[in-house]
Amino acid sequence: MMTRFLNSELRPISIIGFLQCVVVVAGVILTTAMLKMHGYGTDMWPEHWFPAVSVRVRNYGGWLLLMPVAWVLLALYANRRAVKAVWLYPAVVVGGMALVVYGIYFFVRTGLNTSPITPWMWIEI
Repeated sequence: MMTRFLNSELRPISIIGFLQCVVVVAGVILTTAMLKMHGYGTDMWPEHWFPAVSVRVRNYGGWLLLMPVAWVLLALYANRRAVKAVWLYPAVVVGGMALVVYGIYFFVRTGLNTSPITPWMWIEI
């Protein structure tokens, strides 16, 4: 039983799952810090002027940790099937790496797009 945990097929799953968790936690912290820097939660700007995606990531970002957990469960299922398809495990690993890359893109875009949107009629010319 102990030799199963030393199997080299599980190492990419654990590394990619860990990277996904790091990306989610770092992205939520980045988005929260950038919103705070732009005045979210203070009386300076109304809360409905901030981008909805950034505010949702700040408020409910902890739920995004379910995505790496679901991917790890899918990867373990693909690895431990009795009848293995040759393409399934590599497809799951490539999909996990794609999720890491997309997560970095999403959180950088969300974190940098946190400035409040002022109504156009209030802008002085």
